[in-house]
Amino acid sequence: MKIAITQRVIDFRNGPYDALDHGYYQMFQDHQLLPIPNSIEHFDANIISEADVIVFSGGNSMFEDSWQYNEERLRVEKHTLDLAKVLDKNILGISRGCQFLTVSLGGSLLESSRHNGDHSVYYKGNRVNVCSRHQEVLDTIPNGCTVLASDEQGNCESWKLHNMVTVLWHPERMKNHWMPEEAWDLFR
Repeated sequence: MKIAITQRVIDFRNGPYDALDHGYYQMFQDHQLLPIPNSIEHFDANIISEADVIVFSGGNSMFEDSWQYNEERLRVEKHTLDLAKVLDKNILGISRGCQFLTVSLGGSLLESSRHNGDHSVYYKGNRVNVCSRHQEVLDTIPNGCTVLASDEQGNCESWKLHNMVTVLWHPERMKNHWMPEEAWDLFR
């Protein structure tokens, strides 16, 4: 299966670099990863059309006043999402990808330090420890979404809408790469 995946932007000495967490290579080891460059002038629609699943990865902030915010990544991701929706692709949002999809579909974020570390989520009555590294949490989710997992206070940590699933944590950084079964179903 081919997976098109967005990348975080790292600013280092001579300029911006695109990067993928090595955990994605292990998590999707049985699939072919197609990295999407964070440059609208180098955007290749063929990457999206050839892919079976589009993954919006973690990294960078969604808040403009953050030092980790990157306008070009946001522009590329908006273009990617528009094309993925037209082509009816399965979509997975991870961490910042969850935040991006939430906002893009009408939900909202809240700045909070509540999950800038590992914590528990509840999925189908089971408690699962997940790896989180973010300061943005979901304030509201898009209309029509089904909540899949919530934190200990009942806040949404994972949602599903049609062929789109999001998780607010980093499964690629977890030993067992845990996500709800609805997320893994995107890859079947």
